[in-house]
Amino acid sequence: MNGYKFEKTDEASLFMCEQITDDQTIIVGPFRYTWSQFKLQHPDWVFESLLNDQDLDRLHEKFLTIWTKIDRDLCGKYGMNFVTYNTQMINTPESYHYILLLDGSGSVDGQPWGHLIAAVKEFLQRRSELGTKDRITIIKFTHRTELECFDEEIKDVNVDRIEFKGGNTNFRSAFEKVNDCIARSKTADSKYAVKS
Repeated sequence: MNGYKFEKTDEASLFMCEQITDDQTIIVGPFRYTWSQFKLQHPDWVFESLLNDQDLDRLHEKFLTIWTKIDRDLCGKYGMNFVTYNTQMINTPESYHYILLLDGSGSVDGQPWGHLIAAVKEFLQRRSELGTKDRITIIKFTHRTELECFDEEIKDVNVDRIEFKGGNTNFRSAFEKVNDCIARSKTADSKYAVKS
């Protein structure tokens, strides 16, 4: 992925497409994908080389020779750290305890509720595909607040069992429940992300 940088070190990436494994995570704009997902989204691109490993190594050496001639200008222009070798990195996205607030009031009856549940399912699926060890809490709120699941592993969350009930909206009660949940599950290394 020449021309890209690593998220945590800001190092310019010196990898060629053939050197990236299918389970590695890449970031394109605001989205995270595994390399295999990214390749599926670009079926018209050629990712697999017809060269053997020895020829690929020679080609990579040629690229690195060119890189050393233009490296500092490109790194300066795009805010990357210049390197001749990339730092070995562990390829696991950070895990979080996500607290999802679902508005179950009368204003989201019908199609809006269906869209909300579909979005939650998509979010959980994408986080699962990244291999994170996320924890999930889901709070549904109307004029009262219901704890649909609390501090569960992402693989154990069943969104299909969350029922729409309707009613008025009480944001105060919802955010009080968020505070309660954080207090109940807080550990020294917890990272929380509240989504509404």
